[in-house]
Amino acid sequence: PPSPPAQHNSPPNTMQTLRSVKVHAPAELKAALSDVRSDASPTDWALCALEPDGSSLRLVGKGEGGAEALAAQLSDDAVFYGLVRRTDQIDKSTTIKFVFLSFIGSALS
Repeated sequence: PPSPPAQHNSPPNTMQTLRSVKVHAPAELKAALSDVRSDASPTDWALCALEPDGSSLRLVGKGEGGAEALAAQLSDDAVFYGLVRRTDQIDKSTTIKFVFLSFIGSALS
C-alpha cells in the first residue's frame, strides 16, 4: 500500500506565538506617565528604557518640548518606550492626542 502523505507541524510562512513577559515599572515611571496624561501638567513627554536583562523599565526622562525633546534622549544602545501628548487647536476645538513610540537602538543585535 502507498505511504500516507507527509504532514508538517505548522504551515510555511506562519507567525510564531511569542511568550508574554512581565516587566517591572517603577513608581516614578508611572508618575511620569500620569503627568503626560494630565491636562493640568505641562509635562508632554516621558521616556523609559528597558533594562538589559529585560526584567524592568527605568525612567530616562520627562519634560516639555514634545517629540523633539524626547528624541534628543534616544541613543543607539538601548530599547526605549515613550509617550508624547500633543495638543492642537482645530477651529474652536482643542484636541489632545497621545503617541506611543518604541525605539530599538541600531547597536543592539
